[in-house]
Amino acid sequence: APALVQWHAVSPVKSLFFSLMGCWRNIRAFTIYTVVWFGVFMSIALLIAFVGLLLGSEDGVSVLLFPALLVTAAAFFASILFSFEACFDATEVVLA
Repeated sequence: APALVQWHAVSPVKSLFFSLMGCWRNIRAFTIYTVVWFGVFMSIALLIAFVGLLLGSEDGVSVLLFPALLVTAAAFFASILFSFEACFDATEVVLA
């Protein structure tokens, strides 16, 4: 919704409505998107926990886990832009 307000000069109430409609029309794609990202986060966490278990270092797990999840979260939030562009016509940007 904030992207619609900023880039398309839509009122906040309309942007919430259009955002809801965009999500509803693409519910299957967003469900798969959510499941895949959940799997990515869990895979990274389990992989690092397994490596820490093999090395016998609980402190090493937390030292490795935080930056790995931070980078993964950045990738997740960057991917939201492409989801927005797929749902709405992002070529017609209105500069306010």
